[in-house]
Amino acid sequence: MINRILDIITTEDTFKIFSTTKSPTIYDINKLRIRTLSNVKKFLISFFENALKSSNTESLFFSEAFRLKKFVEKLFNEIDDVNKETSGDDNVVDAYVKSLVEFTEDLNILCIKEQVFYITS
Repeated sequence: MINRILDIITTEDTFKIFSTTKSPTIYDINKLRIRTLSNVKKFLISFFENALKSSNTESLFFSEAFRLKKFVEKLFNEIDDVNKETSGDDNVVDAYVKSLVEFTEDLNILCIKEQVFYITS
């Protein structure tokens, strides 16, 4: 999930200022082994706030950091909204998928494995 969030931010990083191989980059989060969504959000927002503090207000770096900080806030608000909408049905579906995968895991029939993979993905 964290890598998916970073990929979404990377696509929004128009000038690839914060997603290149040069450090500091948003991918530094992987070095810290941060795993919870709330900590990921805190890291990313503080990352862009530090970029804002260390740059001139007239620079491209500043405006891109400001834009991406707002984008991260919006992204996590949408994630929170989706998490609030989950229902008990989601738990039933998860249990069904888990049991289906476990049931077919020992079968050597490629056709069935492909169909199960298609259904569960």
